[in-house]
Amino acid sequence: MKLYRKWFLLFLLFLSASTGLEWKEKSAKAAITWNTSKEQKTVKGNYTYYYYLSKNGSYSWIYRVERADGKKVSALRFPEKIGNAVVVKLGKDPVKKEEYYYNIWGDDVEPFHNYVIKNTDITALEIPDTVKKITAASFSGFCGLKSVKLPASMKKIPYALFCQCGQLERVILPRNLRTIESGAFAKCKKLKRFQISSEAKRYSCKNGLLLSKDKKTFCYAPIGKKRIKIPEGVETIASDSLTDRTGSRAEKVWIPASVTSIQDYSLSGKRIKEFFISGQNGHYGIKKNCIYSKVSGRLVAVAVPENGKVELPAQVKYLTNNVSQAGRQQIKTLIISKGFRKFKKDCLLGGLHFEKENKIYFKSETPPKAKDFFSRGVVYVPRGSLAAYQKWYQDNYKNFHDHDEESVMEFKEI
Repeated sequence: MKLYRKWFLLFLLFLSASTGLEWKEKSAKAAITWNTSKEQKTVKGNYTYYYYLSKNGSYSWIYRVERADGKKVSALRFPEKIGNAVVVKLGKDPVKKEEYYYNIWGDDVEPFHNYVIKNTDITALEIPDTVKKITAASFSGFCGLKSVKLPASMKKIPYALFCQCGQLERVILPRNLRTIESGAFAKCKKLKRFQISSEAKRYSCKNGLLLSKDKKTFCYAPIGKKRIKIPEGVETIASDSLTDRTGSRAEKVWIPASVTSIQDYSLSGKRIKEFFISGQNGHYGIKKNCIYSKVSGRLVAVAVPENGKVELPAQVKYLTNNVSQAGRQQIKTLIISKGFRKFKKDCLLGGLHFEKENKIYFKSETPPKAKDFFSRGVVYVPRGSLAAYQKWYQDNYKNFHDHDEESVMEFKEI
């Protein structure tokens, strides 16, 4: 019995030691430290790769690539290793608190200001699965690139990675993908299809759209897709799925009967001109191109026509700040029905922030409830209710402390 206990204790000690070693190895992999004081380079074929080594010499980071003078090449291939050091990172880190980034050639670019160095020669891009991280805007302006397969171990597709890759049509997403940052595919006008491995843990693809693994959440659409038909079975439309922030070019959107939740800031792309909702949907309805909750009367999304005129249907009872994103700088005239009840706090702050020439029409003689309501432009109210609306506005406006002098509205009777 004593011998049994002795061997059991030895087994526990071994298990503890091996577990500790495994944890240390995982920690070491998660926290690579780089020796950026020593820049190195190697020549492979028609390219010179500039890189750093990790302090333990096991990993390499290619931060810049240079093409041989006079050589015309169409494929950019990154090696899996430089010497014995595995390539795990590509691209140059951005300068903190600055608006410019660097592409893989070392040129500074400003995607936010539409300044991107364009390259039409590269039509093929080969990235090994050893790469875990690529920095923002690294492949921006690769105008000849038509398709790309991203390494399986990448967890994040960074900001502006493929910005203005005008010929890009298909992207095979990483199996371990967790996040697509805003503008990752900005102005990729021909991008109409995503693919992802069936082994992916978080996402799946259907009809080229990115869905959650269980196919119950619509997450993201390829930038070049103008007609978005959300598949039947989807229950949730996620935030930022079709917005200007992501660069969406969607013009028409079909929503199936299965959708029960449309999250804030999900359907606010300024190019959207038409929504369609299944008549069998029990949670959301549509009228006058305004999507509303059948239960609460909340305005969920609005497609703004070319003339900028939006009329809220009688089914819409209140507005929240998230909907204002849908009409950012596009609504010129807003007509508010008699049944409208409430502007929630700051609901006009985010985007229904009218200019002086814009107009708001109230059909009800009684002002709706509001918190810190303010805007610009001319407000038209029913005859005999001018005084009530002026007092209503003053009572709400005086509580808004971050206003400017131009935010004063002019009231007129009709």
